[in-house]
Amino acid sequence: MSLAKLFTIFLMLSSGSIGGGYALVSMLENYLTKNKLMNEKEFYNTLSKAQSIPGPVAFTIALLIGKKYKGSLGAIVSGTAVILPPFVSILLLFYILDVFKNNPYLVKFLKGVYGALLGLIGGVLYKMIKNQKWNIYKLGLFVLAFFGILLYHDLLFFVFGGTILINYFLIK
Repeated sequence: MSLAKLFTIFLMLSSGSIGGGYALVSMLENYLTKNKLMNEKEFYNTLSKAQSIPGPVAFTIALLIGKKYKGSLGAIVSGTAVILPPFVSILLLFYILDVFKNNPYLVKFLKGVYGALLGLIGGVLYKMIKNQKWNIYKLGLFVLAFFGILLYHDLLFFVFGGTILINYFLIK
């Protein structure tokens, strides 16, 4: 895969993924598997690694995939391509939303985008759970985190606690 193709793929997918990183993840998985650039298992292994790296998941997965195909330069190219559309969009949206913030059509459009985003994230979550190799520690951690988040709304404790537990019990 050439650097130009890598840039084009991430620029195209990032441009079309209204809703952020997990919307891009779903589209990227679909594109890479349909074009036989990665199989589903390989993609979700890369996604798992990307989620363990601090930062936005779309950026980190772009870095990992870019590095896989073209080394450090590929990581730079794919990372640049994936952040360029949101950067430009945010600048444009700032001005547009300020002018049209009371427009009822815009408000309805944004509510529709939110619903679609929930569906995309749900699909990624389902595939991640389906592809997970479950053991008693992972299941226990999942149940604890699920009920902990429902009972206590402070996610910071669960992120740090989960990271410590995963590193201690699951990564060997």
